[in-house]
Amino acid sequence: MGMYDIYLPKGQLLCPICQKNLNVWQGKDGPCGLFIWQQGIEFAIDQLGDKEYNIGIEQRNKLNLPKLFEIYSYDCPDHNPIYASCKFENNIWTSTIINPYNA
Repeated sequence: MGMYDIYLPKGQLLCPICQKNLNVWQGKDGPCGLFIWQQGIEFAIDQLGDKEYNIGIEQRNKLNLPKLFEIYSYDCPDHNPIYASCKFENNIWTSTIINPYNA
């Protein structure tokens, strides 16, 4: 199993085909340490996993996302995965746009 990060976009994102709510987002373009990123917040807000193995908050606050990155959701059983393109500007995740569906 590969590592990934969890992403919490602003607002409700929907499947571009059937409009099903997409709530759980992951991505592999960031540090991939089970970090939780929230759009509009400067640093990763938490880290999943065993707390004894997580990095300290000072180290976590030094992490960044790439300027452009992609996240994905498997919440729509008929059209998964759904991808979204995101931007990281001035050390903040600023935008999330659902990509057109590719079957």
